[in-house]
Amino acid sequence: MVFFQNFILLLVAVYLNLFGILWPIRLVKMDAQEKHHLIQLSGGNKQSFAFLFEKYRSKVYYYSFQFVRSREVAQEITLDVFTKIWEKHTTIQATQSISGLLLKITRDLSITYLRKAAKDEALRKEFVQNYFQSLDNPLEEQLIFKEGLEIAQKAVESLPPRCRQVFQLRYREGFSLKEIADELNISVSTVKKQLKKGTLIVKAYLEANTDLVFIFIVGQYFS
Repeated sequence: MVFFQNFILLLVAVYLNLFGILWPIRLVKMDAQEKHHLIQLSGGNKQSFAFLFEKYRSKVYYYSFQFVRSREVAQEITLDVFTKIWEKHTTIQATQSISGLLLKITRDLSITYLRKAAKDEALRKEFVQNYFQSLDNPLEEQLIFKEGLEIAQKAVESLPPRCRQVFQLRYREGFSLKEIADELNISVSTVKKQLKKGTLIVKAYLEANTDLVFIFIVGQYFS
């Protein structure tokens, strides 16, 4: 089960990058007040930074929460987002969309965190628990989640023997690329090609057999 949860985490990260999650900030032209504060921010004005923080922090938090489904983690990411804004304030242009910049930083940090969680059993278990607690109908969603994992298992079983072997060593056993190469007496480049090939095959299988229901349900939570 851990193997398939690991794989789904990584697979859904691809879908999150392709389709995205709803951004609660409309990407519209800045008004005069916001543009003024952006100009002041580029000069290191802390009051303008505070203005933008108060205006956007709840939206950044909400956006991150859609990825991580953890209040504590979303709060940490929100602070990290604005820390990065302050760190790069001298490079911000007056014509730059602050909402677009916040979107990109929030998404990048959220996905980075989820990729980290995919490799950490304790964090992964916490994610699953938080995810189901945030659902309106947890029992129904758990059944769909279970069904999706079963379909994912069949997808992996459909892989060519060598490709499946590489997948199992990577995601079930946790081998590094070099360790897989040494174990199978192949090059690291070949390992990468097999993983890429397998990902494409499994993605196609899931698209054909799940109508993306499972992908999008889990995609609201994982990356």
